[in-house]
Amino acid sequence: MIGDSKAITLTTGVVVYIPNTFSYFRCKNAGCGATDLVWARTKNGRSMPIHWVEDEGWVCHFADCPGADKFRKKRRKKK
Repeated sequence: MIGDSKAITLTTGVVVYIPNTFSYFRCKNAGCGATDLVWARTKNGRSMPIHWVEDEGWVCHFADCPGADKFRKKRRKKK
């Protein structure tokens, strides 16, 4: 447990942490329309948008957002 948060296990088996009190937010991708997203933190401290999918459970929104590629950061090449 990280601070004032609880552990959530995604459908992929990854454990993330969400605050005990949180607000839902909307996806910035205009073509997506998801309004039930929650910001979670990975064990490494990185932010990840997640949401509940009926009959599946908690899923990373990057996995099913049609515009996820727009928000990916480009990897830097090692020298």
